[in-house]
Amino acid sequence: MKQLGLLEGSNIFGDEVPEKQPDPYRTADGEIRALPSKAILWYVKEHGLTLWATGAWPTIYFVTEDDQQQGVTIGEIVEDYQARDHKNNRA
Repeated sequence: MKQLGLLEGSNIFGDEVPEKQPDPYRTADGEIRALPSKAILWYVKEHGLTLWATGAWPTIYFVTEDDQQQGVTIGEIVEDYQARDHKNNRA
C-alpha cells in the first residue's frame, strides 16, 4: 500500500511560503485592539452568554442560557457591535 505524505523538508506550499497576513483585531505585539474587546463585552451582555473558549481565534465560543454552545467570529461580533452603535448614534 502506497503512503501519501510530505517528504522530509517539504511543505504543502511547495517552494513558496505564503506571507503571513496581519490580524486586523490585534496590535503588533499581539494584544487585542480596543474595539473588538468592547464589542465582545457588549455581545456577551446583549445576548446573555458565558464565555466558553477562545483558543480557535478568531472564533470565540460561548454557552447560551439554555446550555447550547455557540461559535461566533470576531468579525461578526464587531460588525454587529458597529451596526448597533451606529443605530444608537442616529437616535
